[in-house]
Amino acid sequence: MHIKSQAARVFFVLALVFSLMFSSFPFSDHATGLSEGNASLAVGDYVKFGKYDWKVLSVDGEKALVITNQVVEDRLFDEAGKTWDQSSLREYLNGEFYEQFSADEKDAILLTENENPANSWTGSQSGSNTQDYVFALSIPEVLEYFGDSGQFSKGPNEDCRFSDEFDAARCATHIGGSFTSPDGEVNTDKAGEVKCWWLRTTGKGEGRVSAIDYYGDIWVAGYRAHLSSIGVRPAMWIDAQYAGNNTSTPVEETFTIKKGDKGWDVIHIQAKLIELGYLSGNADGDFGKKTEEAVKRFQKAYGLEQTGVITNTEMALLFSAAANSAREQESASPSITAAPAVTAAPAVTAAPSNNQDDYAYIGNANSKKFHYSWCSSVSEMKDKNKVPFSTREEAINRGYKPCKRCNP
Repeated sequence: MHIKSQAARVFFVLALVFSLMFSSFPFSDHATGLSEGNASLAVGDYVKFGKYDWKVLSVDGEKALVITNQVVEDRLFDEAGKTWDQSSLREYLNGEFYEQFSADEKDAILLTENENPANSWTGSQSGSNTQDYVFALSIPEVLEYFGDSGQFSKGPNEDCRFSDEFDAARCATHIGGSFTSPDGEVNTDKAGEVKCWWLRTTGKGEGRVSAIDYYGDIWVAGYRAHLSSIGVRPAMWIDAQYAGNNTSTPVEETFTIKKGDKGWDVIHIQAKLIELGYLSGNADGDFGKKTEEAVKRFQKAYGLEQTGVITNTEMALLFSAAANSAREQESASPSITAAPAVTAAPAVTAAPSNNQDDYAYIGNANSKKFHYSWCSSVSEMKDKNKVPFSTREEAINRGYKPCKRCNP
């Protein structure tokens, strides 16, 4: 009787221990990758991971694909133009960048088998497949997770780039910071400034890498890999449970581009306004009175307050697929088409000007380099060495090489 009673007590204690263990260990949550904290995790949510906000691009069972909500820094892809598998950007993202995360965060980052297919438009090889914790997206991944209009599958066009209704989704602003150009000059990107960002697909020819260009279009031909002025938006697959327990609501700074501003952003705005018919002349990078009036006409077409100032709102609209249809509707209105600032366009019909300020590019006859007309290097040139060019191709055909400061 004593033996049976003792055995029963032992059995009871063991049963109690196992009951407590199994009731407190979340086997079901671990198996599905979901817990009460992240059951609602969905594409489009934001996750706080490290010091950045990350946007959820995909949720696949126990894992989620995330990308930084903004461009987090500017960095060259590779000085020697190597493909992703051998690039210094890959080494950095999986080394120094990865090491900034805490031990718990590193445990949540999943090692990913990345395919690096050739660029189907250019035929350029993108290197061997890789295993990465942190990586840049490929063109196929951008199409899969940001939206695919079918333009890429149709094959290359003359510009080796395309714009579609998903431009706004791909467009990214800079978190703010500085970068050092190849010639050692330190440049600064404003928080909220629109920025292009690297993909990992090789571009057109050796030493070029595809990118999401300013305002979201996919530049398949790509930038030169050694340029340090191109942005980085790291991506990674992470544990969905960890992601769901760390959701966030990012706040981006609103930026403005207005009369008196100069630079690369202005060139893109002017080029788009010219394309849509709101502005005449050249995209010279100088936001003057004519550009301001063109912006006001664009704002009127969308029913916006006619301030002549570009903000994030105007940027998204200007580079959206709807911009062309809006222009067509505006053109049907006599009060708009009669606007003298657009129809007169003396800068287009007049003979070539001897004023170097009227040209988009200025070459240096001494160094054989050419620059945007607003580049600080131009102000340092002697007048006798200044050679004006209307187009980039004209400068290159004359044997001039692009400036590494303004990257024309």
